Amino acid sequence: MACLSRFRNFIVFLVVFYGLYLFTYKCPQVVDHPIELSAKSLFSPLASTHKHLCGHLNHGHKLATPYINKVHSLLDEHVHSTAFFKDNKIEDKIQSAKAHFFAHVHPYVEKVWQGVEVVEAHAFDAGYKAYGHLEQHFHKAVKPTAEEFKDAVSEQAENLKDQIHSKFV
Repeated sequence: MACLSRFRNFIVFLVVFYGLYLFTYKCPQVVDHPIELSAKSLFSPLASTHKHLCGHLNHGHKLATPYINKVHSLLDEHVHSTAFFKDNKIEDKIQSAKAHFFAHVHPYVEKVWQGVEVVEAHAFDAGYKAYGHLEQHFHKAVKPTAEEFKDAVSEQAENLKDQIHSKFV
């Protein structure tokens, strides 16, 4: 049971991580450079998938925006307007932390996203090759066996029909 929950948590982590990768790295590229105009995306087999997934993510973001705005207004009203927040200049500290993040951490985050892009391409290639092998195996082994089974069943049905017909005639 614990193994299944770990596996489930791992799958949830992968989905959230991939969604974050798409939303913060790939979707801005798709929006800023439409697929029809980008030479890089013309050669990428994942371009249409990225466009489709980014469309869903952007739609979800549009649905969540009113609720996010309500949270921001609640924070402005109850947190940002307090004397503690203003006296300690917390807004300035938040802006300073953002500036430090974009100056020092963000370049490494970009490198991680570029690495994820490479891993994604390799995973797609491996999956495509595995699908090709499975399809080949299906047409060599499974489909002929299924055809033989279908022929045998139809032959038995014809024999049974003839036996029943001969008893009543």
